[in-house]
Amino acid sequence: MEINSFQDSEILQECLKTLNIWCDKNRLQLNLAKCCVVSFTKKQNIINYPYEISNSVLNRVITVKDLGITFDAEFSFNFHVREIVDKALKSYGFIYKNGNSGKREFTNIKILRILYFAFVRSRLEYGALIWNPIYNTYVVQLENVQRRFLKYLAFLSDGVYPIQENDVKWTRSKSKAVKVVCTACNNNITQFKDLNALINAHHTQFTEAIKNLKQELEAQINELKNGPNYNVKLDSTNFEKVLQEVSEREKRKRNIIVYGVSEPPKEVTNKDQRIIQDKDFISTLLHTIKPNLQTDKIQVHRLGRYSGEGVRPRAVKVVLNNENEVKAVVFNAKELKNHANYRNISLSMDKTPRQIAYYKQLQQELNDRTSKGESNLKIK
Repeated sequence: MEINSFQDSEILQECLKTLNIWCDKNRLQLNLAKCCVVSFTKKQNIINYPYEISNSVLNRVITVKDLGITFDAEFSFNFHVREIVDKALKSYGFIYKNGNSGKREFTNIKILRILYFAFVRSRLEYGALIWNPIYNTYVVQLENVQRRFLKYLAFLSDGVYPIQENDVKWTRSKSKAVKVVCTACNNNITQFKDLNALINAHHTQFTEAIKNLKQELEAQINELKNGPNYNVKLDSTNFEKVLQEVSEREKRKRNIIVYGVSEPPKEVTNKDQRIIQDKDFISTLLHTIKPNLQTDKIQVHRLGRYSGEGVRPRAVKVVLNNENEVKAVVFNAKELKNHANYRNISLSMDKTPRQIAYYKQLQQELNDRTSKGESNLKIK
């Protein structure tokens, strides 16, 4: 359940009461010592509602462990990675110390491999489908455990520690990816030549998929270049930047930015009330532009930090129901000039920084050409 206001917290509290009543009726006793509250969000300001069960206020924490996986409030899993790395290193230390004790069974590489898989690697890979890290710093921590063990095996085999190769880019996740391929082939891959034969067999299919993806991306690029209000030159050779730009524009398709909307009075200190007042004003403004527009589901919020009265009001981002409504509102925005209350209001589509920079470039070119005597020029 998403908590956006104090009222949402009260609804959640009522749900907890209902759950507690149901547990009492079915003679299920809740262990309140193990019950806690954690808000999964990246926001700095959260609603600290005192949730309670049976008149006992639940403790608020930033991490919680469920089925052996530590979840943190930001879903970064940094606490979990540190915890499993520490435990894995302790298990590896046990194997390493016994190996240096001179016991013959702890110098056999096959036995050490079994011990590593049982006590070390099993900790590192438990539930990895859920917490698999996306940040390189956590990947390095996990890989460090495996590198230590491989270094120790090389010492037992050759009598010297190997020089660390910085060019070797194989990581645990990449090794696991190869393992998945082998498992899918019923473990019939025993040598690199078998893997090479498999890759060659699927080369045509893979090449065709990449070709189709490239054509699809180029089509989207051309559409963005030729579409209205999106005439921005993109480097089609740099697909990573193109994908990022396409994704960013896709997110902004339903947005408009409204400028000149006065801030709510300083007497209104409640954040929810300020949002309600902004939404009422925006709804009235949109109905002036397009009377039949549905505004009950629109989302409204201010951009930037509030600096107080007497300064320029912050712009308002409005999320409409679909892209067609955005185009209709922007096209008919000229109707605002006919209303005295809205003459200082202006609005535009929600453009990316790249679009804004390109528009400024066109505006500068227009000014230069106009100053030289050219006429009948405009930006489409």
